[in-house]
Amino acid sequence: MLGLFVLFVVIPAEAEGDTWSGVSPLFFPTIIAAGFTLASAGLVLQAWFRPATYAGMEAPAKWRDIGFFLVACAVIGSGVLLIHGIGILWGGPVLVGSVMLFMGERSLRRILPISILPVTVIYFFVTKVLNAPLP
Repeated sequence: MLGLFVLFVVIPAEAEGDTWSGVSPLFFPTIIAAGFTLASAGLVLQAWFRPATYAGMEAPAKWRDIGFFLVACAVIGSGVLLIHGIGILWGGPVLVGSVMLFMGERSLRRILPISILPVTVIYFFVTKVLNAPLP
């Protein structure tokens, strides 16, 4: 359901601008969201039509796992809203660093370069080399 919502509501509402590099700004987000949606549908169908595949496995989600998932969604959602508000150059490293902290990394010697360097390199590559807009 979330994949369909992203395909038909979020992407058309958020993608803007003209065609650049011969590709519409809707192209890549639509391809990625469609891939995730199809993969999710395949997993659901496999669980429905081949339940014996999962026989003997522990319960797929306990309440603690669901809570962990919801906190992870909140951390990522907050980072995405931050990127939307202040841009990818400033919000991207905060998102990457906060996810690293959430997943258990505590060394600032690892968090700082890993969260700042790739986002900065990608930002300048996309905006200066490809001349494509980023938030």
